[in-house]
Amino acid sequence: MESIGSYRLDAELGHGAMGVVYRGFDPAIGRAVAIKIIRLNEFATAAEKAELRFRFAREATAAGKLSHPNIVTVHQLGEQGDLQYLVLELVDGQSLEKTLADGQRQDRGIAVSILTQVAGALDYAHGEGIVHRDVKPANILVRADGKVKITDFGIARISSQTVTRSGLSMGTPAYMAPEQIMSARVNGQADQFSLAVIAYQMLSGRRPFIAETEPGLIFKIVSEEPQALHELDRSFSPRTSDVLRKGLAKDPNQRYGTCAGFVKDLAESLEERAVSISGPFPEALIPAQASAHRVRKWASAAKLGVTVLAVILLVVFLMHPSRRPAAVAYSNAPATATSVETPASPKATTTALPTADSGPNATPAASPAPPDSRKAAPGAATQRSDSMEASAMNRVDDSKANRHYTTKVTSSRVGDFKMNPRDGLNYMWIPPGRFTMGCSPGDSECDEAEKPPHEVIITKGFWLGQTPVTEAVYESVVGKNPSYFKGTNLPVEEVSWDEARRYCTTIGGRLPTEAEWEYAARAGTTGARYDDLDEVAWHTGNSGGRTHGVAQKGPNAWGLYDMLGNVFDWVADWYGDRYSQPNETQDPTGPPSGTLRVLRGGCWMYDSKGARVSYRVGYAPFAHAHFVGFRCVTE
Repeated sequence: MESIGSYRLDAELGHGAMGVVYRGFDPAIGRAVAIKIIRLNEFATAAEKAELRFRFAREATAAGKLSHPNIVTVHQLGEQGDLQYLVLELVDGQSLEKTLADGQRQDRGIAVSILTQVAGALDYAHGEGIVHRDVKPANILVRADGKVKITDFGIARISSQTVTRSGLSMGTPAYMAPEQIMSARVNGQADQFSLAVIAYQMLSGRRPFIAETEPGLIFKIVSEEPQALHELDRSFSPRTSDVLRKGLAKDPNQRYGTCAGFVKDLAESLEERAVSISGPFPEALIPAQASAHRVRKWASAAKLGVTVLAVILLVVFLMHPSRRPAAVAYSNAPATATSVETPASPKATTTALPTADSGPNATPAASPAPPDSRKAAPGAATQRSDSMEASAMNRVDDSKANRHYTTKVTSSRVGDFKMNPRDGLNYMWIPPGRFTMGCSPGDSECDEAEKPPHEVIITKGFWLGQTPVTEAVYESVVGKNPSYFKGTNLPVEEVSWDEARRYCTTIGGRLPTEAEWEYAARAGTTGARYDDLDEVAWHTGNSGGRTHGVAQKGPNAWGLYDMLGNVFDWVADWYGDRYSQPNETQDPTGPPSGTLRVLRGGCWMYDSKGARVSYRVGYAPFAHAHFVGFRCVTE
């Protein structure tokens, strides 16, 4: 292509998801210009393309009204055939992306100069009612004289709508605010978050959120706090870390009122130096707690109509015959006390309490025994009065169930299950007992949030969903399926805490408490996991970038599937940074109030660290995410 409209195209300057940028020439007034030719999604329908053209014209027109010395001027919007194009001010300079590409830190004075100019331009645009939505180094151009120009105002909104309609990736979210990643309505605070990410990168030489996969990166941005800058480099003061932390707050309302306010505080903090040294502080000398995983509270995420965006890999779901358990009938037969010795297994510390079934004089002993397959054999036991045909999903494999058991047990109901007629799912009996909650002995991956380990007593038994609630079951109860990944046997996701709670109430149950969840997940074990990781959990290393059908991995010793991996489980408790309950706590329910609810168990898009029975993270109760599901308790 040699020309478009009345403009000559001289050379390609770059290209991206939306199209190609050329160096062009305007013969009418004899000036060099930049011309961005927009490429609409080839997979879009004619109606969708027409809608996108309209939206592009609207956004480009709004951006064209901006007049600021640090914003690239839009000269004209044009159309030729199926192509739309923008004629822009040509900036003779280099993108900040190229400057930062080698990981070099910027001189602090230069960094402040660039950030100040960007902040002023963003605040001006926000005052005009325009949010950039794609503030990143590639869109910040720096001339040789140090003057900064921001480009692509308003284009990000069209870009994301264009590429996500076909399910294609919208590119790395490295500089996006949590609320934007999760598809919420955004304002200027989203641009401020992006600016804070850039500031962190300019000063430290690396971005605050780093992960090997895009889903992992999304999770970190949404849920984790970056390492404090003064811990990476002791020449920065703690105040600088505090300023960046505020700019990177998960809750938009906790950030600065303006971008200029953020940069002003940052510049002032950079004048303070805690230690008069230059260069990065050796990581080997940083205290261990400095590099611990941190979970940021995302407060007041209410009313975010949120859907986490991640790359979807279209893989065919196949059910493995070897994982398909045989049919089983209800059991009410008393179990015989057994003693299973496995020398290599850790000693269980869970203690069963007397129940109506075991009698008032029963002596508390260690965790109830794993189910005896003789109880679960087809037709082997008498059904309860409310009997129903059992699903073919409920047989507990003895070899897995016995693997970690070391002590004598007496309960009569472990391994029993019932089908709830309100949703058709099976619920496993979880007996009362005692266990150590929190960081497992010898687990080096524990966060501060998992400490201190403490004794907890579960005084009443309960029935816990054998699997996460599936899409088919959720739709049969609620009348809709909100899930990002589709499949009747997949765990339902994109369900907020409130929606999960309402579902459980509807079927006559509730969400499990955090203590109940961990007690049930451990099933009498004391290690970080109840079996080998890949045997029981879908995680980022084996999931193929998506959820999988429930019960395709092995169960724990109490017959529960997918307690680790696949999707996180919502639980009832508010989230606290550390456990504060005293030892011997009975039936704890967590903090009395808070802003985040607890997620447990890890998920398909998180690494093996999340797939541990003690791992916990706080999450906005109004958030919807395609890595979060739930299961219910009935009593």
